[in-house]
Amino acid sequence: MLSRSMLIALSLLSVTPAQAQAPDPAWTACRAAPTRACVLAEATRSARALSQETSRAEGFDTIVRALTEGQRLEEALALSHTLRQQSASLLVRIGLVAALAKAGRFAEADQTATAILNPGWRAVAELAVAQALAARSDIAGARAKAAFALQLAKGAGQPGDFALPRIATAMSQWGDADEAIELVRAIASPDWRLRGLVDIAKTLSVSHPNQALELLRDASKVASAQGNPVWTVYEMRDVAVVQAAAGGREEARATFERAADAARRFDDQGSRETFLEVVGIGLAEAGLTAEALDLVRSMGGDWPRVRIATAAGVVEAQAGRKVEAAAAFKLASHAAEEGRPAARPFLHAHIADAEVRAGLNERAQNSLDRMDRAAALVEGTHRAGAMAMAAMTRIRLNGGDAEAALALITEQGARDAALRTLVEEHLKAGRLDAARAAALRLSTPLDRGYPLSLVAIAQAKAGKVDDALASLDEMLAIHYRRVDALAAIAVALAN
Repeated sequence: MLSRSMLIALSLLSVTPAQAQAPDPAWTACRAAPTRACVLAEATRSARALSQETSRAEGFDTIVRALTEGQRLEEALALSHTLRQQSASLLVRIGLVAALAKAGRFAEADQTATAILNPGWRAVAELAVAQALAARSDIAGARAKAAFALQLAKGAGQPGDFALPRIATAMSQWGDADEAIELVRAIASPDWRLRGLVDIAKTLSVSHPNQALELLRDASKVASAQGNPVWTVYEMRDVAVVQAAAGGREEARATFERAADAARRFDDQGSRETFLEVVGIGLAEAGLTAEALDLVRSMGGDWPRVRIATAAGVVEAQAGRKVEAAAAFKLASHAAEEGRPAARPFLHAHIADAEVRAGLNERAQNSLDRMDRAAALVEGTHRAGAMAMAAMTRIRLNGGDAEAALALITEQGARDAALRTLVEEHLKAGRLDAARAAALRLSTPLDRGYPLSLVAIAQAKAGKVDDALASLDEMLAIHYRRVDALAAIAVALAN
């Protein structure tokens, strides 16, 4: 016998948007003559109607964020009382502070920052005001605000350390590099001290590369002394990438090698391969592709080797080195062929997608052929996922012939996965009508909700409010993403 929850889920799959929930009279009137106020009221009503407390809070976060990003600051301020004193909501509130300050509304920015109770987070908000003042060439005002932010962060003790690298980086950007470096070196928490050293080095890597490299040497020592091997790998990777950008390629190689040594010390094979992948992709991002491929040859596993080799191939292609790019992709294909049979179709589809991005279309076609041969030997989700990814690669490869690619997919799950990705591809290219049509081809109303919300948001941002409302009409009235779409539409309305 089916459980009650399963029966509810099945009923949702079979209803139309109109059947899902009786229309609210206020929304019916608003839909006939939409205004920003009534659409915003519907967004807040929908947020309150969400079943989980966390979802309701996230709904209000979404509304205030959309209003802030759309410069509807009066409405954002009016709803800011709904925001929690928790990290996700505090980030939204800080974004509002920054927007108010950029708009020159400093009194309201200060008032909004004061509403943040945690001194560390309030320090970040005060820093946002300081950065707005610096952008207006009011360096004296920026320094005063940064000093206040620093006072708040230090007053919070170690829990406020996370704000200190941000303050120091901002100081270095408006010319107070020596003071910023002194501040970072005094941070008690090694993690945040390291973050600050790396961030300031990034800021100085072009104008003062020698000073940046000196900071990175300090950062490398801090990373090496970390007791947590996971953080050691990630932090040394970050240091090495900036070292390479600052011109210290030899130092970067040495740092990457230390990170690789830390990764190799993990006891289980899965962790070793995962963290060696972190190092390998870092090597590729730093332009050290030969070293990245050498690492691939020394490793086991399938996905880590394929991801590193394809990352190196894309970097080489972007640099115009097609021969070297082809060699990297050949190594990736070899790793895929050695991989697990169930993963092999997806591995080749991943390689083909990277080859299209690298402009190596002929190689991509060969990879898709290998994907087809491997997919014929597996069933279920592995086949469906690979076919969906390959369909999108074929669409990019063949200049947008979506129907031909979709016709190759027989499994409904794989077709839906391809359609969801197709919606996103159409939206990236600005093809809003095609994106909506693809979303409506998904097999169930519940599945259509998220893609239709993306379409409605894009339509609203393009000023096509009527189209956005029409897309909203196709969504289930209880879908959580309806709040996102309504917020975007409210922002787009003139009054």
